[in-house]
Amino acid sequence: MLYNDISELVGATPLLSVSRYSKKYADNASILCKLEYLNPAGSAKDRIALSMIKDAEEKGWQFVCALENRAVIYRGNAE
Repeated sequence: MLYNDISELVGATPLLSVSRYSKKYADNASILCKLEYLNPAGSAKDRIALSMIKDAEEKGWQFVCALENRAVIYRGNAE
């Protein structure tokens, strides 16, 4: 699959069926592992970070940069 923006990758976390483990330890159950480390920043926190950035942009704030898992957001208008 081809994405146009890194934000499109957030929330598309793949699931892995661990069927051999299920058969051995959990009869008649499906066990799925969510591979959060495959999110853009490698964390389940990617969703909340994206939500915070979108909320700030809707309020007229400007997103400045993201360095080492830290986002800097500032208010675009003086209050």
